[in-house]
Amino acid sequence: MRTRQLGAGLLELMVALAVGMLVITGAVNLYLHTIHASEQQQALSDIQARGRLVTRLLSEELRRTGYWGRELTPYLDNAADLPAISHDELLQPVWAGSLAQAEQKHLIPGSATLTRVDTDATLPARVLVVRYVRSDDAQGSCFRMSGHELQLMPGTSCSDRYYAALYYLRDVSDAAEGHVPALMMRQLDENGAWTNSSEVVRGVEALSLEWGLDSDRDGTANRYVTDDLVSDWNAVVSVRLFIVLRSPALHSHVNALPLRLSGKAITLDDQRLRRVFVTTVTMRNARARLREGS
Repeated sequence: MRTRQLGAGLLELMVALAVGMLVITGAVNLYLHTIHASEQQQALSDIQARGRLVTRLLSEELRRTGYWGRELTPYLDNAADLPAISHDELLQPVWAGSLAQAEQKHLIPGSATLTRVDTDATLPARVLVVRYVRSDDAQGSCFRMSGHELQLMPGTSCSDRYYAALYYLRDVSDAAEGHVPALMMRQLDENGAWTNSSEVVRGVEALSLEWGLDSDRDGTANRYVTDDLVSDWNAVVSVRLFIVLRSPALHSHVNALPLRLSGKAITLDDQRLRRVFVTTVTMRNARARLREGS
């Protein structure tokens, strides 16, 4: 009587191996997908946090512009001790321009550079200057007014301080990527000189602004234009901010989505997540001053 063989044959073993390989492949793919999704989600969360910070900071600065402690528009009497700014700009609530224009005005260091991922993309990088009076700051020049007359001078025995700050984009050193774009800030000190640049937020890749002009003096913007079309900054009552933030280069595939800035669509494909933050800010002091005709 012949003994019957029990166990798996060659065919069964091959089938088992194939099924096992499919299960392992599926598990590995699921693991990699989870890792990539987690990486992108973390990067997006970081972009959102930094974007909210930049938007809030610039919005608050713009709302305060043109505050001189009174509703009227002062004129400049004497500011000989403040050589860093030309006299006709000291009471200009805001100013914006290109990096080249800011360098000509000696607002930013000549060594400030901003490397572009795609030089054809022409992402905007405007320079923003804000000016107003602060009553809770120990820095800055003394601000005194008598009627419409304004005096600015160095000193410490005063309650109101003239405040001027500028924001611009430039490259900063980064241990992981070599260099990354960042939002930088400079302030005017008590001697009328611009301080060294301070880094505010990294990953800010573009800054664009559209200015709302009030042509009929009712306190409402009639049209929005770019800064090169603004002839009178005192007629600006609102501003639209367009801010682009990016993540570091990711290991997972990133779908390149078009960025819409001031009516233009720009697409960059370099394995980075990007988001555009847009907000409109009313410049309350300029708006009230125009409506009251002061």
